[in-house]
Amino acid sequence: MGQWPWWPYKGVVVMLDSSRTSSSQVLLSQVPPPVSGRIKWFDWKKGFGFVTPEDGLCDAFLNIETLHRGGFKDAAEGSQITFDFTESPTKGRRVSRVISITPPGPEYLPPVKLPKTPPVLRNVGDWHRMSCKLFNRDKGFGFVNRGKGTEDVFLHVTVVQAAGMPDLQEGQQVEVRFGNGPKGLMVAEIRPIK
Repeated sequence: MGQWPWWPYKGVVVMLDSSRTSSSQVLLSQVPPPVSGRIKWFDWKKGFGFVTPEDGLCDAFLNIETLHRGGFKDAAEGSQITFDFTESPTKGRRVSRVISITPPGPEYLPPVKLPKTPPVLRNVGDWHRMSCKLFNRDKGFGFVNRGKGTEDVFLHVTVVQAAGMPDLQEGQQVEVRFGNGPKGLMVAEIRPIK
């Protein structure tokens, strides 16, 4: 018995059975209730991301087409999301419809995997004024420097967190102490400029 694709219609899933001749014969089943969760991450260049449901089950795949079909243009990490999903044995959970997205408040800080032990730095010097060239909290690192044409200094997210800074913006002025790490210059301490 072959079944045609299904579609949600006012709270029920309608499945047409291709082996029956009458178009009036349909199989009905209830649509699972919407699920709430948070956007774990979303990459606009790749066109997809993942949602972590509050039910504690596995993450759900979120495609950019599904996001746009729901009328949404933003999928910031940590946003609260309500959605419907489908599940298959080969592809797992997939968001089938986005119902709502609420951006995260300023108090939300996504979890970051911390290294077991920070690297030992040699020859840590005095405080230097630098600007943030790049910082990606999701990836856990960034770079600071003294301006164009100067050497970049690696900055790990744990150093930023230890200073009580929630995030860094490109071009933001900071003071840092840095030294020689296992792969080059690394920030040992950072503080905002007052």
